[in-house]
Amino acid sequence: MKTTPALVAVPLLVLALSGCTFLGGGGSGGEPADPAGEGSTSGEELEGGSTACLMDREWNLDVADTAAQLGESLSSNGLSVVSTTGEGTQSLWFDQEGYAGSATSLTYTMVVNLDDGMVMTMAQHHEGAPGGQWAWEGEEESTLTFTAWEDSYVVTTDTSINGIAAPTSTMPAGGLGNLAGLSMTVACDGDSLTTQSEGSPFTQHWTAGAAR
Repeated sequence: MKTTPALVAVPLLVLALSGCTFLGGGGSGGEPADPAGEGSTSGEELEGGSTACLMDREWNLDVADTAAQLGESLSSNGLSVVSTTGEGTQSLWFDQEGYAGSATSLTYTMVVNLDDGMVMTMAQHHEGAPGGQWAWEGEEESTLTFTAWEDSYVVTTDTSINGIAAPTSTMPAGGLGNLAGLSMTVACDGDSLTTQSEGSPFTQHWTAGAAR
């Protein structure tokens, strides 16, 4: 079996995935942010239309939609994508004191055709429940930032070619482990939330779940 196309395709997948920020989570909780501290709301409880929509409920990611966007992104990078699927859950929540919590346990599986009849399968598993402070940027309540984010998010990757395990280049950590200092645009309406994180090519869609 020729290995050159596979050795080229793995870095291509890593490069294509390097801009992916998969957000999600739903649950470990944590201590509320100090209302007078960094990323706070100047000692006042958060209020307003978008804030009221976001608050105190668990937002569950549309994993299938995010996986489909991942496939489109990989194809645009010149890869011959057979399929991209997602399995598991991601959830995210916000509280009135300026704390955001999360929980993630999911796997994105990417299948790519290579040259000479070879097929590469890459499974990227995301696991963790980090959280941290959040606050609105400005007064419009359309963009928020994260601070003091705890990095307890792990991404592991398994790669195989025609069913045989293959070495995998170092993957970017991505996910919720890298939110400190980043911005996220949000649109919240009823039981639907749409977000896009700074540096991510994806627009993610969430549905309201249980109250917290």
